[in-house]
Amino acid sequence: MTLADGLTGISNRRHFDIAAERLWATSLESGTPMSVLLMDIDFFKLYNDTYGHLQGDECLKEVARTLLASANSDCELIARYGGEEFAVLMSGNQKEAGRVADLLTTRIRELNLPHKNVKQGIVTINCGTSTCSHGEYASLLALIRAADEALYTAKKQGRNRYVQAEMVEGVEGTGPVDKLE
Repeated sequence: MTLADGLTGISNRRHFDIAAERLWATSLESGTPMSVLLMDIDFFKLYNDTYGHLQGDECLKEVARTLLASANSDCELIARYGGEEFAVLMSGNQKEAGRVADLLTTRIRELNLPHKNVKQGIVTINCGTSTCSHGEYASLLALIRAADEALYTAKKQGRNRYVQAEMVEGVEGTGPVDKLE
């Protein structure tokens, strides 16, 4: 079984799932925080429509290389999660996850990859994060769902940003904690 994405060379979704289960179990056992970051490239369908799918593949490869090169030692795994979606698993609290999200969104902007039919004129990403520090989430799936909800909140807020999910009165993924303009 291959655990690398055929296009980008980084870990694939299957590897993410295996590593997430392992990190979840370790986090619960040791009481150390675990964070999930989900990202996607803003308006990637429009990118493909404008530049073609081969250039879209090159964009995915460049984003993957940049994410991998930018990750810090807290990042356990960076994976291609789906089409234009990427995921990061990390040990670390919400503040650390926010720092990583900020770094990754900044590094993608700094690539200055042209995306002529969008407001910024360059390729950008959204990122949603969620953190489990003391068993706040009932399951790994709930933690991932919270990161996904935060990702969609970032999109709704205007893209090119990150949003952190937060536990408020037992409700998962309740909205923005920090964001980039």
